[in-house]
Amino acid sequence: MGEIFRALDEKDAEKFQRFLTAAYADDLQYGIRFQAAFATVEDVRKHLQGNLCYILEDDGEIISSCSLRMPWGPNPGPDVFPHLGWVSTHPDYKHRGFGSRMLDWVEQEILIKQLKSPAVTLGTAEEHPWLIEMYEKRGYVAYKKRRLHEDHVTVYMKKVLRP
Repeated sequence: MGEIFRALDEKDAEKFQRFLTAAYADDLQYGIRFQAAFATVEDVRKHLQGNLCYILEDDGEIISSCSLRMPWGPNPGPDVFPHLGWVSTHPDYKHRGFGSRMLDWVEQEILIKQLKSPAVTLGTAEEHPWLIEMYEKRGYVAYKKRRLHEDHVTVYMKKVLRP
């Protein structure tokens, strides 16, 4: 079967929940408790119902993921643009470029070609040792901060996709 990018739906909830728990486990060492790390199957089902969710998988195993919260959806981002969330890679595949490939695909195929969005936002933890720098290298620019959780300050970043 090989590697494919595809959208998730509710039938994927249990498998996706197991993936998220594994993918976000490393962030706990930094004292950051991203919501996705503790999502129940019901939380994941609800997320899949209200957001666009994509994965890169290989032979049925989820390698990397990315969700889009839409401005008109049940949990919009901080701006009028789609908002990336649950961007993650399974620990068995980290540091091999799969996360970058996932983001490249979502930006090009979904945000630019399908949604024709001029920009996209995301939020990440200020306290994370490398995420902000990684997103900056991808063209994201920090534009505001908010303390939404006790354990970290959320840094909102935006990337202009087309003029």
